[in-house]
Amino acid sequence: MREFFHGWRRKAGLVTLVMALVFVAGWVRSLSVADEVATRINRTTLIASSLHGRVGLGHHVGDFPRSKMPRWNSGQVDTNGFERDFVIQWKSCGVMIIEPRGLRSSPTYILTVPYCYIVIPLTLLSAYLLLGKPRQSTPKKPSDTTPVVGV
Repeated sequence: MREFFHGWRRKAGLVTLVMALVFVAGWVRSLSVADEVATRINRTTLIASSLHGRVGLGHHVGDFPRSKMPRWNSGQVDTNGFERDFVIQWKSCGVMIIEPRGLRSSPTYILTVPYCYIVIPLTLLSAYLLLGKPRQSTPKKPSDTTPVVGV
């Protein structure tokens, strides 16, 4: 069994499989629980969110509503609340740029992507790396000429 994991392809396949499983766990959690992590760098607040089967990254420039940073908010997902809580600024092929309602001081934009756009490619890449046949190394042919020293 140890021979199976020799080589970089099998190790990389195992890492991508673990990453896919972590994203699947986040996907399942996001269907019932909304999570948001925020941290401040200078006057910019960076936001990572997970809700409604989507993962998002965003930023807010200016003073964020009073709270300690870094922070993690977690709560139940309201099944009818997405359109009530967010304004969709742009949408294409499931990818959206959204803005939370109620933050009037300066705009907050969050780029959201469905979890399946991350999980499926990671799973396919993992399957290719783990199940693909490793290439056989070809032995190098000895050179036909012998070096002549001292001539």
